[in-house]
Amino acid sequence: MGYASGPQSPENRSDSDLASYRAKNFGSRHATGDALVFLDSHCECTAGWLPPLLQALKDNPKTVVQPVIPGMDPNTLAFQYSDRSLSSQGTFQWSLLFYWRDIPPHDQALRKSEIDRIRSPTLAGGLFGLMREWWEYLGRYDDGMELWGGENLELSFKSWLCGGSVEYIPCSHVGHIYRGKHPYKWYKPGPDRAFTVNARRLAEVWLDEYKRFFYEIAPDAKHLDMGDISEQLANKKRLNCKPFEYFLTDVMKDWYPPTLRNWAEGSLRPASDKTQCIDTMNKEEGEIGLFGCHNQGGNQAVSFSETGEIRLHVSLCLANNMGSSAIVMEKCKGSENQRWRHESSEKQLINKLTGQCLSHENQKLVAQLCSDSSPEQRWIFGVYFDQPQ
Repeated sequence: MGYASGPQSPENRSDSDLASYRAKNFGSRHATGDALVFLDSHCECTAGWLPPLLQALKDNPKTVVQPVIPGMDPNTLAFQYSDRSLSSQGTFQWSLLFYWRDIPPHDQALRKSEIDRIRSPTLAGGLFGLMREWWEYLGRYDDGMELWGGENLELSFKSWLCGGSVEYIPCSHVGHIYRGKHPYKWYKPGPDRAFTVNARRLAEVWLDEYKRFFYEIAPDAKHLDMGDISEQLANKKRLNCKPFEYFLTDVMKDWYPPTLRNWAEGSLRPASDKTQCIDTMNKEEGEIGLFGCHNQGGNQAVSFSETGEIRLHVSLCLANNMGSSAIVMEKCKGSENQRWRHESSEKQLINKLTGQCLSHENQKLVAQLCSDSSPEQRWIFGVYFDQPQ
């Protein structure tokens, strides 16, 4: 498969401003080539960036490919390469935001050198290529989304669950000017709701029963009008796509799937001070403490799973190790140091491995020898259930 450089391509303009993903849908309807490549306007392509993408599409017409995307200084346009540029792949969190992570061993084992393609669960954003036939078959982007956000995960889930794949191509480099901050507020009803609407549509169409974890983190999303998703659900049925559980077990592979049923959920507060809640403070590992309760989920969304895990952000668990007084957040993996006993509201939380009780000192969570007389060792979840649900 080749490409030609010749006269300037014809220009097609819409009659009105379009959202990022609608602009791609619009452009694809006017393009004439067998392969489609989408770029943002604030990008700069390096020499030889295109042939590696096209070769990957020739080798697998049902994949979506993405170049390495180094940042660019917005003032000098200098490329800013990271040491992780060739050792990362895309993933997501239950907030339905994209994240980078190191390539796990099972995907690294598929590569014989640093320039081999990188299997990736998700796409980073709007820079990608795919065959026109695959794009049309998948149904393009969801036209019901608003403004910006979530479309990269939609295409990633759609490709993996409906017979395709996603790859990063280390030999293709396209620079990108990143914003210093996001231009939209997350999970806020009202004029700044665009991402939340898109994330809710994404959850309702693709996450199946796992959508509950999105709503744990973004409870306000339940009250937003996401529009009609009947066309998207019909498209999913037409494509005979696999359930989302397949994405967790066969695409992610190293994720410990979250337990679908809980004994309790909401926030987690010490009975000695019910104005304080366990809060991740935007961290993904390490020690954890208390912060004033805001009742908006997010960093304070906690669940007590059917198997006794105290889950935060769904995929993080509270753990206590033998011989240690530290309470830490770590990736859930089903180990005994992440399991707890809790009989009812205002009772102790006892670690099943160490036998120590969850407590707090100076806004910090700690593990202590259990004492029935210690008010700091009694805890309250937001909602309790008679049976796991």
